[in-house]
Amino acid sequence: MLTAKTQRKRNVRKEKRPICTRLQSILIQDIITQPWANRLRPYRAKIPTHFLPCAAQKTAPWIDFFRKFCNNEPFALKGKAANPFTIMTKKITFNVPNLRYGLCVSLIALLSVLSVGQAPAEADRKAGERMTVTIKDVEYAFRWCPPGKFMMGSPLNEANRFDGERQHEVTLSRGFWMLETEVTQAMWEGVMGKNLSYFKGAKLPVESVSWYDCQEFIKKLNDLKVAPAGYKFSLPTEAQWEYACRAGTTTPFHFGDTLTQKQANFRGDQTRDVGSYPANVWGLKDMHGNVWEWCLDWYEDYPGGAVTDPTGAERGSSRVIRGGSWDNDAQNCRSAYRNRYDPAYGNDNVGLRLSLVFE
Repeated sequence: MLTAKTQRKRNVRKEKRPICTRLQSILIQDIITQPWANRLRPYRAKIPTHFLPCAAQKTAPWIDFFRKFCNNEPFALKGKAANPFTIMTKKITFNVPNLRYGLCVSLIALLSVLSVGQAPAEADRKAGERMTVTIKDVEYAFRWCPPGKFMMGSPLNEANRFDGERQHEVTLSRGFWMLETEVTQAMWEGVMGKNLSYFKGAKLPVESVSWYDCQEFIKKLNDLKVAPAGYKFSLPTEAQWEYACRAGTTTPFHFGDTLTQKQANFRGDQTRDVGSYPANVWGLKDMHGNVWEWCLDWYEDYPGGAVTDPTGAERGSSRVIRGGSWDNDAQNCRSAYRNRYDPAYGNDNVGLRLSLVFE
């Protein structure tokens, strides 16, 4: 038979459980709506699972704690400033009453958060997976390009090949996101406040922009802090560009051996709205034609052997452009075709496409 004291203790425990459950639910709803929540994903495997919620705590301090955690801001720990990310990599004994319990409630809530509405880890993503980012009320759609190997350049028997397309094996050790289309004038003007393009239209690709103009645009994008956690905006490297364009193909065009004017904007009279032509198998559009696209690299001759994550020469006089444009023949729009311009040069057939790469 239970004593009155034992029964009271059991009643207290029963009362605490729903409080903790409600707290956990509140934390899940609060944290999942925060723009920084996905930054916790890499730490999922390190979250201790032996902790259990034992006391009801106010949610606001823990939301603030995880905001600081995700933004890598210092927080008080034993009276000193500590890097938040040590919390998941070291065993820490807290000397603040109930801090351990409140933190554990939050961590358990995060186990649920991490499995709801979050993008999968890099290894779990499928080629061509789509992700959108809204910047200045304009949607930017990106496609996932997984890590992998491919033959860059063209074989000796490819029709209309040029010198400088020496075929060699390239390994890209990290995946990256590539903008589904070329950067539009709406995207550019929303960030830069001006439009340098000769042909005007919100959905037309921005053109007449130099490599340096593109770097200023990208800097402003990164300053907005709108990139997904762990990523930054960039121009693609030349290797990333060709890898994304090919999307697993080995033919002169990702469509096959030939290119028609129903498949791309070339040998025309001006630019066309982005996305007006069929995409490759990874969902990327206008990789052939419309406007040339600036790449990150200085132009240099290809290496004689296999390389990993190439970024071009350390210095040079011209930057790589890829893809061909509206006023070129099909041979200049091939996946392997290389061109170069002075980085200060801008013309009505030169634009850009963004990538999102690991910081």
